[in-house]
Amino acid sequence: MLRLLPMLSAAAEDAEGAERIGIQVLSHALEEPCRQLARNSGLDEGVVVERIRHESGFFGLDASTREYGDLDAVGIIDAAKVLRVALSQAVSVSGTLLLTQVTLTDVDDTPPTAMPSMGEMM
Repeated sequence: MLRLLPMLSAAAEDAEGAERIGIQVLSHALEEPCRQLARNSGLDEGVVVERIRHESGFFGLDASTREYGDLDAVGIIDAAKVLRVALSQAVSVSGTLLLTQVTLTDVDDTPPTAMPSMGEMM
C-alpha cells in the first residue's frame, strides 16, 4: 500500500481544493495499517513507515519478529480485506467531510478550574 504514495503525491500536486484533500486523506489511510502494525509491535510508527516507503518490492516489517525483509519470502501477504476496508473507510470519511464541510468533536463540558490569586500562591 505504501508503494502507491509517490503516485498519489504526484496526483495531489496537480489537484486543487476538495480533490487534493481527498487524495491526502487516501494517502493517510494507506499508511495507517502499517502504522498500526508498528504500534502493536512497540516500534516507532514513523520510522517503520519511512523505512518501508524507501524500499521496493515486498520489503516490509515482520511484526512477529520485529525484523525487516522480503515479506513474500517468509510467507506474509497483504490481506486484500485489510486494504479494501482501509480504502473504503478513507473514501467514506472524505466524502462526508467534503459534502458537509464540517466535523463533529467531543467537547469537555467540565468548567475550567479558576487560577488561584497571586496572594493565595504565596
